[in-house]
Amino acid sequence: MKTIVTRIIWANLLAAALPLWSATLEEPLTPEQAIVSSNVFHFEVSTMRARIGLTLNKLRLLQKEHADLPAVFKDYCGEVAEMAKLAKQTAERAYEMKKEDLAFFRTWEQRTDAIQDPDIQKLAKSRYDRRLKSYRKMVAAMAEARSEFVPFLTSLQDIQKLLESDLNRNTIQSAHKFFKAIHLKGTDLENDLYDVLIEEARVSIEIGLYQ
Repeated sequence: MKTIVTRIIWANLLAAALPLWSATLEEPLTPEQAIVSSNVFHFEVSTMRARIGLTLNKLRLLQKEHADLPAVFKDYCGEVAEMAKLAKQTAERAYEMKKEDLAFFRTWEQRTDAIQDPDIQKLAKSRYDRRLKSYRKMVAAMAEARSEFVPFLTSLQDIQKLLESDLNRNTIQSAHKFFKAIHLKGTDLENDLYDVLIEEARVSIEIGLYQ
């Protein structure tokens, strides 16, 4: 039941988020819209990281001496299928972010330009510059995650194909180095997504000041 509810919430959040992100290409977001969009994006990236962790955990379980291989492998195949969906989602999100770039900050910039007091305006512009830098770091980290997702997913699928044809302890032991390499790729990907979350949080907090 929890899984079903989570998926319903996830679907609703994405449905709410996509119009907000696409709207930035047409017109500026209000601060309120930007915060909602940022929160949904944070949830989305956090879900990606969690799914990577679950997949790596299934890999670890497969290597356990007393693991129920058929059951664990079935779970692993399910995780790989979910990762394939996330790989597509990550590529689309990275493309959107790169295409939007300054549009995300248009409302913020307009409000800063409208400030009459020169000292306050100077301070606001310096904050704008710092958060714009954070946003671009976020975009760069998301692009890096996109580039790493493909080889990571390919490796996961290769393991699946290998074990589909020969699911036994010897096959798993013989692929030990391959398993280790996948874990390293997954950890790098988790770190990139963590960097995305750090920069997103900085941007989100700053936008909140402009409500």
